[in-house]
Amino acid sequence: MRTNRIKVTRTCRKKCGRDKSKAIWCAATRAGKILGVTIKSDIDCLRSIKESLEDPENLLSSWDFNNSTEGFICGFTGIECWHPDESKVLNIRLSDMGLRGPFPLGLKKCTSLTGLDLSSNQLTGQLPSNIADVLPFVVTLDLTSNNLSGPIPPDIGNLNNINVLRLGSNQLTGQIPYELGRLYRMKEFSVADNRLSGQVPNFPTVPAESYAGNLGLCGGPLPPCKIINESDMFYKGLSMSNITSLLKRLSMVNKVKHHFIPPTPGHVLFTDQTTTEETKITAMEKYIRRLRQGFEEEIYETLGIAKKCIQTHNGGA
Repeated sequence: MRTNRIKVTRTCRKKCGRDKSKAIWCAATRAGKILGVTIKSDIDCLRSIKESLEDPENLLSSWDFNNSTEGFICGFTGIECWHPDESKVLNIRLSDMGLRGPFPLGLKKCTSLTGLDLSSNQLTGQLPSNIADVLPFVVTLDLTSNNLSGPIPPDIGNLNNINVLRLGSNQLTGQIPYELGRLYRMKEFSVADNRLSGQVPNFPTVPAESYAGNLGLCGGPLPPCKIINESDMFYKGLSMSNITSLLKRLSMVNKVKHHFIPPTPGHVLFTDQTTTEETKITAMEKYIRRLRQGFEEEIYETLGIAKKCIQTHNGGA
């Protein structure tokens, strides 16, 4: 057995040179052959991809699985193997091929995949919540210019080897998970032209352009995130028509002379996220009715908040 181990090492060093990672994998696959083990997972991986995606332009016609020659998948369009004679996929590059369908979960069977480029296609649906299980060793992931939707899965934070992540020009929503901030190897990151909001990760090498075209991202290379105060919490989610209605009602309060205001009017009035907009307005109206003349300065302060809210809604006009 020791003799086999020496032959494996020498062979792999000769084929892979000083590339240590390739040499290790070469040794593992050749050891499998010595033990009579045939690895077919990558073949099944590519077969699954072809079956799960529509190929209207028939650009995957070279993906013919009626072959038993070792390494035959290495000649497929867009496929790069660790070594031409072994059916182990290193990179998949299928950019701009008109492919349609959901993110192919069969990629999990490509057990040594380090690079995936499916950019400029028509992928739909959400990214898998367990994406780190599907692509555990990926270093480069490019899904730019598709129709992917939903949130960015926090599990991306477990792609410990990744240093290039491109998710721009999709329909992704929600916030960028804070878990991505622990990807200390990240060199290139882009989520431009989506529908994201909130704090961005602290990636020193990522410029502001990588976050452009979203609903409201902040922090990092962008302007600082605004601290939401209690008044902002109340107005958050109100429609423009209800804000205008509120302003009109508040304007009438100044004419009322017999109401009472509590000493601390700034506390949060509504915390139930299911409260409807109309209910918020009604409750606020009841609250205002308790105002009295001696606290008119509080009325004007509230009016100012409402006006500011309208100006923000109108783009600062």
